Amino acid sequence: MASVGWWRWLLRGVLLCLLSSAALAADESDGETEAPAAELKVANRTILVLRATLLGESPEIRAARARAVINEVLDSSSELKVSLQPVHGSIMVRLGDRRAFIVSPGDVDPVQHDSVEAAANAAAQVLHQVVSENEESRNLRFMLLAAVYSVAATVVYLLLIRLIYFLRSKVL
Repeated sequence: MASVGWWRWLLRGVLLCLLSSAALAADESDGETEAPAAELKVANRTILVLRATLLGESPEIRAARARAVINEVLDSSSELKVSLQPVHGSIMVRLGDRRAFIVSPGDVDPVQHDSVEAAANAAAQVLHQVVSENEESRNLRFMLLAAVYSVAATVVYLLLIRLIYFLRSKVL
């Protein structure tokens, strides 16, 4: 009889361990609801894909806020500098004197980048390209120069067509 009671206690102990580990696994999965990744896109350029929830903000909210800040700064300032600033294992990308967005370790795609620094540098390069293109689109001198080049290319094209007709009439 004593041996039967011992097996019951052992069976109860094993069941208790299994139930508690299942409950712990369920608790861990409930706390980690993963939000869908959000693409930070400005001026038809994908700057970064935000994947992690940071400071209680989902990737979608972070992308919308970053997009708003970048567009506001691009509209208000002319000469902007893109800079990086490390912050507690993450990297803050700054546009002028404003925070554009933060690249956290959870945002890094291991297929594309090795580290947070590499991802932040790539995002900063794309953001710098957006800033440069924005400055060019507002520069009157650049636009006039582009118009002159377009007119010159059109004139050269028309002269070449005229030359082809002239040579064709001489040969035939």
